[in-house]
Amino acid sequence: MNPQLIKEFRALVVPWSVAILAAILRPMGNFLVGIHMIEGGTFLDFLFGIVGFAFFLSLLTIAAFPIGTEFQHRTFSLLLSQPIARSVIWRHKLIAASLGMASAPMNSGAAACPAVTGPKHASRHATIAARKARA
Repeated sequence: MNPQLIKEFRALVVPWSVAILAAILRPMGNFLVGIHMIEGGTFLDFLFGIVGFAFFLSLLTIAAFPIGTEFQHRTFSLLLSQPIARSVIWRHKLIAASLGMASAPMNSGAAACPAVTGPKHASRHATIAARKARA
């Protein structure tokens, strides 16, 4: 892989990890509420709000990091003085940010699959098991 891209992805590891964790926690929490493993309530709604806020905040952080780290470390002028076309520099930064921002919601969709089908099927299995236990 290109060393420039590796440099860009290395800065995005922490906010990307937070986005992935938040993207997985929300559907799994809905799934656990749906199969009555945990009870919903105001505190759980508050936690879901925090998880949603962390998800979107981490997406904003992923979008800002490729340029922000250059300004923070004061390397932006050094980067632009390199014998590389500026379009290549911007391309690397946009590729890193785009892949980071696109992969987090994809994981949310993958984690939501059991949450969508799970409670319906879980309650069916629980109903069948309860009928067998009564008989």
